[in-house]
Amino acid sequence: MSDEIQTVAILQHLIKTKECFIPQYIGPKMKMVKLNSWQDYTDLPETKWKIKQPADDDVRPDALDT
Repeated sequence: MSDEIQTVAILQHLIKTKECFIPQYIGPKMKMVKLNSWQDYTDLPETKWKIKQPADDDVRPDALDT
């Protein structure tokens, strides 16, 4: 949303310097899954709220399992 903090610069920095995990909601459940690169992020589909996140069938490492 336009009144929310824009996090793109933070995300770009994290991808370059650390392992980065992003939320993946499937119904009411949320996992924190690995983001591999900036290209990986830009290729993610958007939800109906225009939030990029992995698709429901996109299996990725979960932060709690690593």
